Amino acid sequence: MKVDSYMFDGEWRKVAVDEAADPTLRYIVGTRINCMNLGEAVIEKVEKRGQTISLLVDFGGTRGKKYMPLNLKTMTVIEEDNGPDDP
Repeated sequence: MKVDSYMFDGEWRKVAVDEAADPTLRYIVGTRINCMNLGEAVIEKVEKRGQTISLLVDFGGTRGKKYMPLNLKTMTVIEEDNGPDDP
């Protein structure tokens, strides 16, 4: 039997990574985040150099893209709402 496609539901990330052990694992390409003073953005690139993690985030509109160091105190992941059945 050969697998020719993959499908993931909204819960796949909980199984794939242990985010409680390392909260930085939630900050991946495509994730929507809220930056305390700057508003909402989408992560376009993640760079890790030693202990430092830098993000290229797109705020859209005239604010554009910015490189920012990952800061767990000022940045939060915006959880996606998958509809009325989403717990």
